[in-house]
Amino acid sequence: MNAAAPGWYPDPEHPAMVRWYDGYAWTQHRAPRTPPRKPRNTGAIVAIVIGSVVGGVLLLGMIAAVAIPVVLNQQDKAALRSFKSMTCDDVAAEAVLYTQDSVAPDEIPLQSTHSMILITDGRPTLHIPSGPGEAFVMKCSGRGMWADGSTTPLVVDLYTNADGDHLFSLDWDI
Repeated sequence: MNAAAPGWYPDPEHPAMVRWYDGYAWTQHRAPRTPPRKPRNTGAIVAIVIGSVVGGVLLLGMIAAVAIPVVLNQQDKAALRSFKSMTCDDVAAEAVLYTQDSVAPDEIPLQSTHSMILITDGRPTLHIPSGPGEAFVMKCSGRGMWADGSTTPLVVDLYTNADGDHLFSLDWDI
């Protein structure tokens, strides 16, 4: 008869217990039987971690897809706010300042305007351009008085660019 090696074995008297066998006989040392430990499924843990990371990235992407257009729309609205409230008198006053600051030495600057009226209004559909180019804002007409004392009919077109700058086109040879 082969003797078993010393160790913990299922207790022949109590199946829910283990008992120490010393290699010759059962001892009085008993302990509760514990189920064998299952090895951890590291593949499942890795899959859960990767799935969580990918899910987080996708969630951030969806949030950005919603938030970025909202922010850009708010920026456009803020840039358009200055144009929406402008009158032809405001446009003419800016045009006067523009000509006084930027005329060539041989040109006569615009001194003042009067009787300015709205001819064409592009503000209801105005959008700030996203790249190069300009967007039409409004066209105003009236009378312009020049630094040399002359008075002429005057048409002022207001445009904007991607930076929201006020750009003018003046026509006085009508």
